Amino acid sequence: MAKTPDTRPGSSSFLASFTRPTPAIVVLTVAFVVAAVVGTSSPGVGVFLPSWPAWVLRALDIAILSAPLVIGAVLAVRVGTPPHAWVRALRRWRVSDLLIGACVGALVRAAVELSAPTTGSLEGPFVEEPSFGRYATLAVVIVTAVLLSPVIEEVFFRGIALPAIANGLRGAGPTIAGTVALVLTTAAFVALHLLPLGGSAPLGLVIGTIGVGVGCGILTLVTGRLAAALAAHIVFNTIGVVLMLG
Repeated sequence: MAKTPDTRPGSSSFLASFTRPTPAIVVLTVAFVVAAVVGTSSPGVGVFLPSWPAWVLRALDIAILSAPLVIGAVLAVRVGTPPHAWVRALRRWRVSDLLIGACVGALVRAAVELSAPTTGSLEGPFVEEPSFGRYATLAVVIVTAVLLSPVIEEVFFRGIALPAIANGLRGAGPTIAGTVALVLTTAAFVALHLLPLGGSAPLGLVIGTIGVGVGCGILTLVTGRLAAALAAHIVFNTIGVVLMLG
């Protein structure tokens, strides 16, 4: 792996934004465990509100599943970084980040399609709903897959967890710290997607989550910014959505 950016306090790298990594890691761990428990055990709000429109139920389910990661991210930044330091670091990006990230996202999607081509349709479960409900539900699913999930997951795993772990291990040197942070965040990212499925996770999902986790982690470590990882994840998901709409 290429040498990771300098993670010492005072460095201009995005990865240096966490100057108090230990409390941030504790918060992130709790948030991850809660998110995993909710993802594997939540029956969905439709069980309690069966008469509500499907698109509203889907939006509520997404909000409930996302809440632990969002709250954990906010708290981790508050306890782990100086005021506004993380936000200032997050604003750093280059056009090249977006181009490289898009290429990585497309390559990971190509690897998935070559090994386990995407099948099925996004509209399938909603086809019997009235027109408005069908399209509203479909819109919620698309916005979540293309934008909401990539942003939340990248901010949590690569934007906060990765630099927090890398800074916590900076005494071991940037290469070791970056490698351990990459492995741990990728493992957590994959687990969060696969645990709700038990032992029935499809091959495409396994390859995709590992590819996105590793690819986005390396992009963040090499560039010292989050923009490339965001672009990669968004492009990966967008291509998948387009294939399921075809």
